[in-house]
Amino acid sequence: MATADLAAVVAESADPRLVGALAQRHDAVVRAVAASGGATLPFRLGTVVTDRQAARRFLTARVAALRAQLARVAGCDEWGVTVCEDGDPHAEAEPADASTAESGTAYLLRRRQHFDRLEQRRRAALELVAWTEGALGETARDTVPGKRQDALLLDRAYLVRRDEQPRFVEALDRCGDRLAVDGLALRVTGPWPPYSFVDLTVTADE
Repeated sequence: MATADLAAVVAESADPRLVGALAQRHDAVVRAVAASGGATLPFRLGTVVTDRQAARRFLTARVAALRAQLARVAGCDEWGVTVCEDGDPHAEAEPADASTAESGTAYLLRRRQHFDRLEQRRRAALELVAWTEGALGETARDTVPGKRQDALLLDRAYLVRRDEQPRFVEALDRCGDRLAVDGLALRVTGPWPPYSFVDLTVTADE
């Protein structure tokens, strides 16, 4: 379905209870359209409009905004990057309770030193994460935070031009090797269609 120079790929709604099958079909369609070479704005799984005329109205009402988004993601893929703890090679157990031969002062000092070392490692980890963000950002067109900021040291999506992807992968390898030295793991997904970099909200009357 097309209007002006924009086209929407649509299908009749299937049984929403078949989520697994729908997800596979949706992903396959998005990937096929993206592989055709043109810029693609993927809708989220489960986006529904009332009929084909509603889909046409959606395109017509947003021509300028959709063109701007298409220009933003043209020639790009999305990569997901997270950093989490993966077992610190220098980790140490929390101090055991004081023995009968150890004074209370000595025990408290030992605990304080233990937590001071943990804080130092936490700060070092945050510095490494900041360095990683900078290194990856150098070859990315754009980046947005992920949805698991509280659970991970880093969770971001990167929009990367396809002709810059070799450099981006090199940066991923370099960052992953450096993070591993301090017991941090770099996890990567992608390349994907640019889901995190589009805004396609369907209103209730559509």
